[in-house]
Amino acid sequence: MKRFLILYLLFVSAAQVGKGQSFNDREKYKTLLANAKADTTRVMALTDLSHCYATSYPDTAFTYATEALNLSRNIGYKKGESFCLNVIGTFYDARGNYPKSIEVCLEALAIAEKIGAKREVAMAANSLAYTYGTVGDYRQAIKYSIKSIASLNASTDTVAMMNTYTTISDIYEKLDLPDSALYYQQQAYSLALLSHNEQIIGYAMINFGNIYSKKGNTNLALTYYREAIPYGNTQNDFQSLNEIYLGMARLFSQLGNKDSAIMYTRKALNVATQESFHLECMNATNLLAELYSQAKKPDSAYKYLQYTMAYKDSLFNQEKTKELENLTINERIRQQEIAIEKAKAAEDAIRNLQLLGIAIFIITFLLFVLLISRKKVSPKTIRFSGILALLLLFEFISLFIHPFIEELTHHTPVLMFLILVSIAAILVPTHHKLEEWIKEKLAHKVER
Repeated sequence: MKRFLILYLLFVSAAQVGKGQSFNDREKYKTLLANAKADTTRVMALTDLSHCYATSYPDTAFTYATEALNLSRNIGYKKGESFCLNVIGTFYDARGNYPKSIEVCLEALAIAEKIGAKREVAMAANSLAYTYGTVGDYRQAIKYSIKSIASLNASTDTVAMMNTYTTISDIYEKLDLPDSALYYQQQAYSLALLSHNEQIIGYAMINFGNIYSKKGNTNLALTYYREAIPYGNTQNDFQSLNEIYLGMARLFSQLGNKDSAIMYTRKALNVATQESFHLECMNATNLLAELYSQAKKPDSAYKYLQYTMAYKDSLFNQEKTKELENLTINERIRQQEIAIEKAKAAEDAIRNLQLLGIAIFIITFLLFVLLISRKKVSPKTIRFSGILALLLLFEFISLFIHPFIEELTHHTPVLMFLILVSIAAILVPTHHKLEEWIKEKLAHKVER
């Protein structure tokens, strides 16, 4: 459910709508799409259609999102490209292809960072936080959650904040820190109440059920799960229904009601199977294996244990684990490169300010020399000042062009030496001629 909560919030945030956009307005958006030109309007129409199919027919939703991505690339709509990549990454997450999800969301993040789109940065970081939380890499999950919050600092984007708070809540729940999870989920829930966003309120019921289950408040958890069921049925939200039924099954198992636990686990497995949500299927078959083992039914327990191992292998095999590690390492290198570029930019800014200061000083000094040349001042003073002004000017030229020489020669000492000698061969004679000319003129003025 939380994967499509993220997806839902992405679409709402992009469309800037207030009260829950209907999942059943497919014909309306198809009409808009038919009349839309190949521009940003068409991109948004495609993403709205993708949204309508997100929780019931993910493959159809994926098709629309892919078309929106291709169009965004064709028209050079970078924000749309980042947004659509993030949506597609969310679908890969739902299908259990976590390496692909992280790869696509990292691409979305890189584009958003390059164009300075803070909201898109927050969206991509939030999706990465959720997926890393799903695969159990909580260090990365928390890192990207912090990045998402930082990008939304002082933001008035309520929907994006609900999205981020919900993800952080989910991470803390998985870390078995229900109090922290409850705090952030209440933040999201309060924002949903203020904005009258019934869609988010419905999702919050499931989240509260999960949290109070961790806190050991069985009755309250069951109450929240039951309140969430009508929403899941109305929207054909199979993933939400899976989460609800599985949460209830675990509670009934704790209460010793094995028959109800098995019944709800079977329901969870059925709805997860309808759209091939592999992680949800794995969780359901794993619980069924435990329940049948407790019920002294080894054959059934073994059967579902085999299913669990198959799902686990498809989701978390060694190859995918290695791929995830490589993606994380590559992104760490990319972020280090960004940090180095920022540091270099800061150094360049300081250097340019210093060069500007030197240039202003030299111009001021030259004006001063010209000024004193008209006054009754000692010839030695005027000559010295003129020579000093010329030295400052030529040294400034050398200082100014030095970085360009380094870049041109790629810091090759021999080439740098030859170029500097060539420049000196031009500057030194010129310097001497100008020096003699100024000495002669200034001395002549003073004597006269």
